[in-house]
Amino acid sequence: MKRLFGNVALESDNNELGPGTRRGQNPRQLDLGGALAGRNSPASRGRGLAGLALRRNVLGVPGKETWPLATTGGLGMEPVEKLSDGTTEFRFVHNTAYQDVQRQFETCVESMDPQRMIQLLQFNPYHISTLLQVSEIAKQQGDHSVSGDLLERALFSFGRATHTGFVHALSEGKARLDFRRPENREFWLTAWRYIGNLGQRGTWRTCYEWAKLVLSLDPEGDPYSVCIIIDQLAMRGGQAEHFVKLCESSLLEWIPIRPNFAISLGLAKSRIKDPQGARLALRKSIESYPYIFSRLFQELNLERIPPSIWAKQPRTQREKLECEIYVNYAKDIWNTPDAISLLVEVVESTVTSSSYSKLDNQITLEEARHIILSTMPTLINLLPREYTSTISSPSDPLPPPDNLPSYLLGLDADPEDAFQGASDEEPPGPGSRSENAATQSAQNEADEQELRGLRNLFTGIAPWFSRTEGGEGRDDDQNELERATDGSGFSQATITERRNRFIQLWQRIMNRNQATPERIPEILRNLTDEFRPEDRRSDPDDEEFLPDLVAAEEAVPANDAPLPARQEDYDDERNQRWLAGQGMIGLRDFVAEHGFVEDAWGAHSQAGHELFFEYANRVKQLRQQRTRDFIVNYPLRQGTSIEVRDLVITHLQRGR
Repeated sequence: MKRLFGNVALESDNNELGPGTRRGQNPRQLDLGGALAGRNSPASRGRGLAGLALRRNVLGVPGKETWPLATTGGLGMEPVEKLSDGTTEFRFVHNTAYQDVQRQFETCVESMDPQRMIQLLQFNPYHISTLLQVSEIAKQQGDHSVSGDLLERALFSFGRATHTGFVHALSEGKARLDFRRPENREFWLTAWRYIGNLGQRGTWRTCYEWAKLVLSLDPEGDPYSVCIIIDQLAMRGGQAEHFVKLCESSLLEWIPIRPNFAISLGLAKSRIKDPQGARLALRKSIESYPYIFSRLFQELNLERIPPSIWAKQPRTQREKLECEIYVNYAKDIWNTPDAISLLVEVVESTVTSSSYSKLDNQITLEEARHIILSTMPTLINLLPREYTSTISSPSDPLPPPDNLPSYLLGLDADPEDAFQGASDEEPPGPGSRSENAATQSAQNEADEQELRGLRNLFTGIAPWFSRTEGGEGRDDDQNELERATDGSGFSQATITERRNRFIQLWQRIMNRNQATPERIPEILRNLTDEFRPEDRRSDPDDEEFLPDLVAAEEAVPANDAPLPARQEDYDDERNQRWLAGQGMIGLRDFVAEHGFVEDAWGAHSQAGHELFFEYANRVKQLRQQRTRDFIVNYPLRQGTSIEVRDLVITHLQRGR
């Protein structure tokens, strides 16, 4: 630079560094994609996916080496019921840790600060709602590559969380998701945005396959009105023959007759070399929807408009919407010489009646949701005000009126507020005081169970925590908690968030029980599980201790093996701390390096089995069955992954 431009170039470079800044110390500025990569992720300690973690999952989205090495964060799936028609309903579920991050996400949304959202994603790289929101931020900045990458990461996380039965049911078209559940709606929204991102890349065949997958999850409801665009995706993806078979099969009997299907069927038949069938299908659609063809002629700049469609205009709001939908989506697939020639020929030879049927049915919520997500002003302006005036979140556009939330999102939301102001003369029935009391009792029990789980988690990390009231200890206790966190397998941000949640639940329960200083020890005894031998119950039907949101997890095989010979040397509390700390970290590091499949461990197979058998044997040594269930289904699953938990259970069943 000096030889080319002289000292002026060096002086200019020094001035850009600013006064007092030394050369080479200017912090490197990262773009959004770099900031979210695995090498810069605090959650994965700078490590990216490797080995078997990159394998393609059930949704066909492979992992990338640039993505952070981390678990799903508590996202899972469970079957709900097998329906009478042979289909099986599933649902995605969030455990307690995932719910905590979801509440943090809602706080970030309310702050309207994109930097906070990006920072949250750095610490929780596979949190679905945050991935969707940051993907939209990247899209608004024009970075469609990063936007699509984050959507793929979300789908990859969904794929890792799927139930084994979901894979088989999905391959047979018998998997169903209930759109009323917010956790399921996140999958719909992710898939929908991914279809749009694929369209921008021009990968229309993949778009068509994803559209079919989304439609198969709820064909009767079609919550995103995929049928509005599936015909155009088939045409653009070169799947005209498949679309013709789809239209002529009995699979679409539950779909109301849509103009776009009737019109595109003619074009599809012309592409599979069926000119007679194409002309017949087009003629029928022209007789039924002449106003759409009149508008299509105008959009294609065809000067001569045949008499059969001359001055044909939509007569209702529904017809206006159908006309604009088809023209905006399908005008490009008709703008070819062969298609225009066929179109003009058939329109000129068709005689239409002035008494063709009128479309006047109401615009549905599903269609409104599709149009709002399309962001096309010409279509949005045609929606009824009841949809456009509804305040909805970009992460959950136009939720259904019969929403089925699994948990409360607001950290300050107190379910007791919903029961205030009820009349004493209120008759029994749905929504009555008696039903509300039952709901309140269930919520109280859930709060106490969640608090008990958090208390046991913190006690396993720092034993002094069991002696504090409401988690509010001394300053040196807080310093000890921070030191203990480093070896617990949890990030400091996660520990802080869960401690705040603990304090909130503690204060809520204290207020609910009208606690006085004299009653606090009693309440502590009711909420504390010290895992002492004398606490063991002899009742064989005793409930296993499982936190509320992991109750559906697999139970650890019961321990029938005798305790070690020198029982006096065994410290159950110390064993719990090892299982939730050093032992768990050892499993996590081994699997991160060698993968989850035992056959792929190779020369490290013996070391891997020794590691897992040691962990399994120490789980067996725990005195109480409910303690074993809690360790495996909560700290181990949260701090590592579902796959590690499953390997531990496998080694427990094998024994040694």
